[in-house]
Amino acid sequence: MEIIWVMRVSILVVGALATVMALTIPSIYGLWSMCSDLVYVILFPQLLMVVHFKHHCNTYGSLTAYIVAFFVRMTGGEPLLGLPAMIHYPGWDGENQLFPFRTMAMLMSLVTLILVSWGTK
Repeated sequence: MEIIWVMRVSILVVGALATVMALTIPSIYGLWSMCSDLVYVILFPQLLMVVHFKHHCNTYGSLTAYIVAFFVRMTGGEPLLGLPAMIHYPGWDGENQLFPFRTMAMLMSLVTLILVSWGTK
């Protein structure tokens, strides 16, 4: 029952965020770019683990990894959404992140998924 409630709340949150993104991004290309970026950062680690290492991941790890990836990705800033960078990674030039923070967020999500899943088994 607990997992069902977590899934319901997650669906509502993701739906609300997707609606905000669709209404605030001014171009279709920007929307496509932002969505593919979020798929890479948030969903790729989970898909990788579920398809190839399904015995090493669980719901708690997936939810925690989702939150970590979303937080790290959004604190890097997003010009399409008008979000300024809250964390200035190495190579910050005053308005753009030159550091590959999206890849770092994806790797942090993958490590979080593995560690939290291992810790909660």
